[in-house]
Amino acid sequence: MHDDKSADALSSLYIGETEKNVKMQIIRGLGQQGAGKQLVAITRSEKDLELKKECVQWLGRMHGSKEATDYLMELINK
Repeated sequence: MHDDKSADALSSLYIGETEKNVKMQIIRGLGQQGAGKQLVAITRSEKDLELKKECVQWLGRMHGSKEATDYLMELINK
């Protein structure tokens, strides 16, 4: 279930994290919460291709998130 406070906390942790495996777990946590807004923000700033792909995969599963849909459409239209 999506909770903006916990999603914001996870995305804050992501910013300071250096361990790739921990970042992957944060992405999965955000994805499972349906935190489209936070996951889009992470995806936009992520440089690591593997992590970025993981983000996009989770965004693709978020059928009810306008932010996720808008971002995916942006990617498709590039």
